[in-house]
Order: sequence, then structure tokens, then C-alpha cells
Amino acid sequence: MVVVINTYFYVSCSAYAQSFAARFANANSLDLDTVSPINYLLDNNFGEVIKAGLIYGLEINSVYNTNFFLSADHPERELSTNFSPWISYVTDPEGEANISVTANYHPVIQTYLENSGLDSIDQSGDITMHIEGSRTIILSYLSYGESSGTDPIIGEFVNESLFTAGIQGIYQIGSRTAISTSLSIVKSNYSNNSIVGSNVYTTYVGGYWSVTEQLSIGPAINYILTESNNTGEHETCDLSVQTQYMLGERIQMVGSIGIQYKKNPSDTGANALGITGHFKANYLINEMLKWVSSVQYITVPSPTELDYNINNLMISTALDYIFYRARFGLGIDLNIASYEKVGVTNINLSDKNNFGTFIYYKRNFFVERVNFESKLRYSVNDGQSNWSQLLISAGFKVQF
Repeated sequence: MVVVINTYFYVSCSAYAQSFAARFANANSLDLDTVSPINYLLDNNFGEVIKAGLIYGLEINSVYNTNFFLSADHPERELSTNFSPWISYVTDPEGEANISVTANYHPVIQTYLENSGLDSIDQSGDITMHIEGSRTIILSYLSYGESSGTDPIIGEFVNESLFTAGIQGIYQIGSRTAISTSLSIVKSNYSNNSIVGSNVYTTYVGGYWSVTEQLSIGPAINYILTESNNTGEHETCDLSVQTQYMLGERIQMVGSIGIQYKKNPSDTGANALGITGHFKANYLINEMLKWVSSVQYITVPSPTELDYNINNLMISTALDYIFYRARFGLGIDLNIASYEKVGVTNINLSDKNNFGTFIYYKRNFFVERVNFESKLRYSVNDGQSNWSQLLISAGFKVQF
């Protein structure tokens, strides 16, 4: 299952706002749109497009955290200030070339008031190539990111690196039929030797037939190979029916439903059948009000628990109000991390459930070259650990 509410988060806040499983899923975000044929759906950035070949700027923001280490008994408050220059380049800012390349680089200098020993320089960068012919689109991408922060699932402060690479091809067979395929890899690593990273290799083949101008439907096969020192090697194969519905710019939906076959090594447990699917939708209520809803489900090896996978379900919904140069939004999200035995361990682990509500405000100044962004999020966690947290962030993004 795949979907994300694309309210813009600073890179420096990603470890606060998302779990490692969400970062893992979103690292492969380009591959998530393989369900769509030639036209791409559900762009929630509201026209935030590069208008020149090269742009650069600076982000400065502060984050107040009432429970920095996500402790149940002794929460520690923290105020962090983050400085981040950024640069983006695209070979075809007008969007008319058959071949274009886009590149981004975003270092983040993080400083902490109470825990200065955790000060760090995180960074992220990516490059994407887009090739378009009369019937074919080919996308290739490569990205690398480093982030640090207290992870809600891992339960401690982590320094993580995430590498992603992939290629996607879409071919329009006829006026009403398209097929697509993709290959991708995501690799995670941690600086702490007690936390284990993993590799996930994904192969996708799918197709679409346009029943009407608004509705398309077709089959999809997804093969996933997962490797981790904590869980060994696991294979998953999904067979599903995917669909997309578009009613102009007013309603956009993408979804699928199917069966999932999990093949485990003979010494770690029986094979299993399950249900898989994804869904995401935008609804433009009027010219100023938009509803965005998301469901995301991902299975990843636990980085801290031996012989356990984590089935992570994330559900989000939000209203986004756009007026003049400002945006205001509010929403709720639910994150359920369910631990699944995949080995001979006799330890039983309970789920981790996190419920959050958030409000954000953004405004442009000086011909959209200066953006003010602020967010307030309150979350409650129960299950293996019980804690609550309030996050307040505010900052500016300046384009020179």
C-alpha cells in the first residue's frame, strides 16, 4: 500500500516526522507511481516547479520538542536550530525537451541546545533522468540521504543513511492501453552497530486498459527480495488488480487490491498468503480547499529485533486550504507497527501504535522567493512504550 500526504517537511525534520519504515518507503517514491500509465497522478506540491535551469537558496528553521528521546518516564525538552543551503538544477525548465535531467543537493547543519554532542551535518542528494518518446517514457533515478533523530519505532536516536536507485519504463501500446515495468533497490545503514540495515530489491510489471476517459484498470505483478542480517533473506510476490480514476482536476484516485505470497526460508517459518493493496486520493472540494487522503503499508526487517519483520501501516488524512499566497492545513495520522515472527525466536513483541494530529501554515513573500513555514504536531504512542510528544517548528526558505 502506498500513499503520502505531501505537506512539505524540511529534510532536517524528517527523522522527527517519520519512522524509519516511512522513510524507507518514501525513498522509493518514484517507483510508487508505476501504477499510472503515461500521465502521472496526484501531484500534491501545488505547482512548486523549477522555473529556471539553476536555483539555489537557504532554509533556516527551529524545532521545539517536548520529548526529544521519546521517553515514557523522563521526557527531555530540546530546541534545535537547523541551517540548510540547497541547490536544484534541471536541464529543461520549460518542460518541452524529450530528454531532461534534474539534480538536487541539500545539506543540513543541525544544532541542539541541550544535547550539543549530537550536532551533525546531514545531507541528501538525487538525480533523475526523464526520456520521453511518442509512445514511451523512461525514468531513471539515483538518490542518497543521511538523517539523524529519534526514531518512533526504533525508540532511540539514530544516524541513518539511505541509498535508492531504479529505472522505470512505460509504453503506450494503443490509445487505451499502456504497460509499465520497473526495477529498484533501497539500502539502509546505521552508524550504531547494534542497529542493522537492510536491502530491498523490487521488480514490477503492470498494465492498464482505459475503460472510459476517467477510469482505467489492469493487472500488476510485484516481486520483492529482502535481505537483512536480523531476518535473513525473504521473498514476496504480489498479484493484484490496479485501478485509477480521474475526474479532471477535481477527483484523482489510484488504488489496487490483490493477494500476497510470502516465501520464508525453510528454517525460519512457513510460507504465508495475505492481502496487499494501495490507495491514494485527492479531492478538490473547491478552488481553495483540497482533501488529501493516504494509506501506506510496508514490510521491512526490524533493525533492532532478531527474527522479526515489521508490518507498518500508516493512514493519514488532511484538509489543505489555499488562499492568496498562503496555505493552511490540518489533519490526523495513524501509524501501527506490527511485529511478525520470521525465525525461531520465542520472544513475543507487542505492536507500537502512534496517533498524531497536526496543523501547518505556509506563506510566500517577495514574489514567492521567501517562504515561511510552520507546523504543530501532537502525537501519542502506546504498545511496547507509552509516550507523548509535542513538536513545534517554524522557519524560512529563501530562493536567491
